[in-house]
Amino acid sequence: MHKAVKIERWETPVSAAKSLAMVSLLDNGKLSITVQDLRDPERRRFCFIFKNYPAYRNMLEEYQTSLWEEVKDASGEAGWTRIIGESRWLASLKETEPFLEESNPGLLHYMICTEDDVVEVLSNEPPEVVEIEPAAEDEKLPGKSTVYYDPVDRDKIDVLISQIKRGSSDDV
Repeated sequence: MHKAVKIERWETPVSAAKSLAMVSLLDNGKLSITVQDLRDPERRRFCFIFKNYPAYRNMLEEYQTSLWEEVKDASGEAGWTRIIGESRWLASLKETEPFLEESNPGLLHYMICTEDDVVEVLSNEPPEVVEIEPAAEDEKLPGKSTVYYDPVDRDKIDVLISQIKRGSSDDV
């Protein structure tokens, strides 16, 4: 689905998160998507607020497996937030719904990827991104899946993964 499209990194406070989870998605006249980096010791949360969004969709990440290879940047990192140029989804909607472009000129295709979800939003203005109150210490971690990791060993694991990808056998 995402092959041969122009995917650009969208710099946000969570672009380089270590393990992003969606806390909530609320559609009540504004589309509010709250996310949290599960590996942020400060448990900070950020809310993306779209004021004009004629279309959005939320798909389980497990059905977007081809996406991850296609969105990697020069550093080999996919990042969590993207803007899709030459979006086939947007082109398809414009073709079948001509009123969409007339009433919403200049739409862009925004993408927020998390461990469990890929949320895509069409909007002609960027969302407001605000840091909100962090998660309480005793609050259960958000997300649909359980992500197991030992924070003490996580840096070593990341180094090993990087070495394996590069084909290096250097000791950690």
